Amino acid sequence: MTTPRTQSAQTLQNCEPIVSILNRHYRIPICFNGQNSLLFVAALIVSFFPSLYSCHAVEDQISPTRAVFTCQFERSQDKNADRQPDAWRRRRDREHPTFVQSEITSRDPQAFKKAKETEAALARIYNAVQTGVWSPTYVPEVTPPALAALMDASLLNDCYEVRMDGGQYELVSPRFDIDTRFDYELEAEIECQALMQHFASVELRLYNSQGTLIGSYSTSPLTGTYSWQQLRTDNISILEDGRVRGEICLRVQATSKKYGRGVARFDNIRLVRKPTLIVKSNAPSNITKPKSIVEFTCFAAGLSTENDEVELQITDIDGNIFYKQSLPLVVNSDKDEPSANLVKKSNRGATVPHNGRSQVVFPIPFEKAGLYYVNARLGSSQRKVLLAVLDSAPNPKGPFGFSLKSVPKVNDIPELIRMIRHSQLSWVKLPIWYDSEDLEKAKATITLTKELKRLGVTTVGRLDRPPATQFDRYDEAPSRTQSVSHLQDPKIWEPLLDPVLSEINTYIDQIQLGSDQDLGFAGSPNSAAILEKTRAVLQYYFQDPKLVVAADWLSPIVDSDRLAISQYINAIHYSAQPQLTGKELKSYASGHNSPRVKLWTSLDPLSKSNYSLEDRVVDMLEKTIAVKQSGIQAAFATSPFDDDIGLFDESLLPGEMLIPWSRLASALGSRKSIGSVEMPQRSQNITFQGDDSDVMILWSSRAVIEELFLGDDIKATDIWGREVAIQELQLENGSKAQRIPVGKWPILIDGVDSNVVRWRQEFQVLVNHLESHLSSENSLPIQLQNTLPKRAKGSLRLSSPTLLKSGERRNTLDVDIGRSEKIKIPLEFRSDASAGLHKLEFQFQIKADKDYAFSIQRELKLGHPDIEFRWDLIRIDNELVEAKVEIVNKSTASIDFDCTLFPPNQPYLRVTLPNCSPGATAKTFRLPIPKSANGKNEPIWIRCEQIRSPLTLNYLVEEQNTASD
Repeated sequence: MTTPRTQSAQTLQNCEPIVSILNRHYRIPICFNGQNSLLFVAALIVSFFPSLYSCHAVEDQISPTRAVFTCQFERSQDKNADRQPDAWRRRRDREHPTFVQSEITSRDPQAFKKAKETEAALARIYNAVQTGVWSPTYVPEVTPPALAALMDASLLNDCYEVRMDGGQYELVSPRFDIDTRFDYELEAEIECQALMQHFASVELRLYNSQGTLIGSYSTSPLTGTYSWQQLRTDNISILEDGRVRGEICLRVQATSKKYGRGVARFDNIRLVRKPTLIVKSNAPSNITKPKSIVEFTCFAAGLSTENDEVELQITDIDGNIFYKQSLPLVVNSDKDEPSANLVKKSNRGATVPHNGRSQVVFPIPFEKAGLYYVNARLGSSQRKVLLAVLDSAPNPKGPFGFSLKSVPKVNDIPELIRMIRHSQLSWVKLPIWYDSEDLEKAKATITLTKELKRLGVTTVGRLDRPPATQFDRYDEAPSRTQSVSHLQDPKIWEPLLDPVLSEINTYIDQIQLGSDQDLGFAGSPNSAAILEKTRAVLQYYFQDPKLVVAADWLSPIVDSDRLAISQYINAIHYSAQPQLTGKELKSYASGHNSPRVKLWTSLDPLSKSNYSLEDRVVDMLEKTIAVKQSGIQAAFATSPFDDDIGLFDESLLPGEMLIPWSRLASALGSRKSIGSVEMPQRSQNITFQGDDSDVMILWSSRAVIEELFLGDDIKATDIWGREVAIQELQLENGSKAQRIPVGKWPILIDGVDSNVVRWRQEFQVLVNHLESHLSSENSLPIQLQNTLPKRAKGSLRLSSPTLLKSGERRNTLDVDIGRSEKIKIPLEFRSDASAGLHKLEFQFQIKADKDYAFSIQRELKLGHPDIEFRWDLIRIDNELVEAKVEIVNKSTASIDFDCTLFPPNQPYLRVTLPNCSPGATAKTFRLPIPKSANGKNEPIWIRCEQIRSPLTLNYLVEEQNTASD
């Protein structure tokens, strides 16, 4: 029979978990010494209920970081006890079926059972304290809120479980306000059990005051089987004016079309507010020129003290630290918002609780051009921005341009014009179909087109689609149709565009029908008829309207359709997904054979999410070269303001690809490609000839040193504008050369002498191998052309110490302008000239319009194209050498060889290799060759003479030690 004493003891025993919390966290020693302690423990626990929760609120008020959203799936978040969090909504559609089961459940069922027993015991104690009557059988209808909160925070441990059975799953929280003056970080715990073909994650979604999604940030995905993992997002910065609201989404997404199952659990979801760090510079658009001082101002808000320091570190494109310093913040009494050069249009500068804003200024001199990463750090908050230091250069009349998705506001146009100038653009596309009643849009469009006209930029007006205010004029909304559809009837669209075209026509050079991705005219059977009517209408506004349509490189317009529309259009803008490489672009463009209809193309950088910066730079280089070599009239960056593939990011600040684009656009500009030359170290290269100067671009997948002469006054910079040191060489033979280091970044060489480049291009060695005969003379046929502006007189000296008996051979030159000549240079080989490759140096000393002295290097293979020996000499001991030889016979007949070995300072040895049949023949000999007196392994000359033939092959082979040595 259970007595009151035993019931009290059992109650106290069930309270042990909560008492241990008091012992551990608050150092209140409590022991059980009988029934009298029951009321004391109860009173103590009950009296602690308020303070157990108020301490967390106090911490939130004084801490620089604070959780603005939390969810542990406690009872307070499931008041109707339906095992679903209150006010959360589940997505239900074909991809998110209702049969996927989900509910709030315990993370540990055994611990949950014990916790509920403790909760029941505490409820009886709580009731006894409140009523003064002990009732061992008391069961509350509802657990007291304070007790429930204490149990949820201390002992109960629920989570949200999703059991996948195909499909996908989303559960979305109620929306809550976000203070955009701060940074944020989303964290959550996720567990997976055999989650296959799916991944689980938690996502923060942000909406502006109009309810439009402006950003989403997700934790890392989890799949497979993992115990509880705490996952976080990267730092979240909200660059948005006005009210911003957020919501949390639990997601279990499919990774493939295969049927997937498994369990995903979510818990302890927190959106943490962090101190905010803003960095701005006094350089407009974060672009400056060399030898300038840039002031970086760091603004901070939400700090716990006033004495925090900001560390500013600046590195160059290769990760070398350029600047590093820490300075303390000072309170800023200025209530005005900082003009956001690095954070555009942000309301983060507003007054913030805790002593207002703080700031610190770093004035930093930038002497040299380049791209710099500016990293500011304040505790756990950090900000990374880019500074582009660009040499000023005249805007070239080249093929490169931007295709703008929209026209900015009037006040932002000066900044856009600066970006266009820095990007070295000659072409700009912009949408020009707007409602004439929209005065702000009209003013902005006219202002921009006027500025572009003043800059000499070719402006293309794009008739994408009517504005939404004009949709009611069409049977089907133009948002769902292509330009070939909503331009079909001029009676509809001409009245809408008349006031626009009447005001803007003098500033527009060409008209594109549809967006860059609108392929309607490329595939419509009545394109020619619509183009004819459209052109007829546009002739009222443009004397000779130049029309452009879009097409796909991978699905080009068929010849018959292209012929039909070519009489009405002036250009076709091609694009492709995925983007074409430079080689592919050149190949596809070569198939275009219409001289009247010009070629345009999209030219965007590769995604920075999927490719390294080195790959993106080389890809852009190869594509810009292909544009110039293919005769493409215009090439457009179609997403110039994009975080992933843009030249600028979405805040209109420089991206990593701005400087490479700008440098290439300036260097190639209106210059014409004259091709490449053979480099000593095989670097890839291309030269572009201009009216004032010539430019060569060099690049290599490995670090090499190229040594050759390219002109009397050359200057090299890398793709970032940094100077590359060139060593001038005056060779003993009187010729000149430059030593140029080529690394991972392409190099641009200004001042290249195109006459010398063309001479190198036209120079040819007309054979790639010579046979070595004992009793016959040899000659080397070459071909050269005088590409100099006057008659070329002088000398040619061929030097090859390893091949020629005298080491060199001289010839005189006298070649008229433009004349091409073939010359045979007599050769006498060294008796020990080895079979294989030999370096040849052709040294020119020429008088023409001026004195030229330069060298050209080539390689020549000595031997026989069908016969090769591969020797290995292995030292066995001090007296013996094992000779292994493999004869590769590519002819159709057997061959015989007599081989003589000449060890240094020792008698020669002979071995015979008879009947070496076609294919590979291996032989091994042990030869009495004593080790040299100095103990070193010296090369052994081996002469292989073909029996009944003058063919002689020489080899210089070095001994190898045995493995034991």
